[in-house]
Amino acid sequence: MHALQLMRRILEDGRLALQRHRAPETAPTSLEKALADFGNEFAPGGVRFQILVVGRVVTLRPAIQEHIYLIAREALANAFRHSKASSTEAEVQYLPSKLRVIIRDNGCGVDPKAVRLQRNLHCGLLGMSERARNIGAHFEISSRRGAGTEVEISIPSDLIAEAHI
Repeated sequence: MHALQLMRRILEDGRLALQRHRAPETAPTSLEKALADFGNEFAPGGVRFQILVVGRVVTLRPAIQEHIYLIAREALANAFRHSKASSTEAEVQYLPSKLRVIIRDNGCGVDPKAVRLQRNLHCGLLGMSERARNIGAHFEISSRRGAGTEVEISIPSDLIAEAHI
């Protein structure tokens, strides 16, 4: 039942993302709140989920926030579904030169050779990489079997902030 709820939520978010492309609107919530809401709702029982925020929060351009959220949400969903972790966290770092979002878990990990060569990867991982590239972000996965996985998205500060007129 939990997996079905997760899939329904992801499908609905996809529909909303398509609608936003037709009629842009300001994101209703901050990136960290959206990630916290998703994590708190979908973390499996027995998995500790936390969100960490570092630095002074910046209002993100809505399109950038949407893409970063979708990448991070996919990483969280993968961790919840596949990692067998007891702990998962999302860290949002507002640094002077860039925004970094890191999703990490202490689960079973992913074959590092497959990650390095991008072979046998779940389509969602390849989609996250492509989405990051489309907005000028760097995307990296690091993992070792039995030692968890870390997904990092970083994007230069000059691409993220809303212009203040």
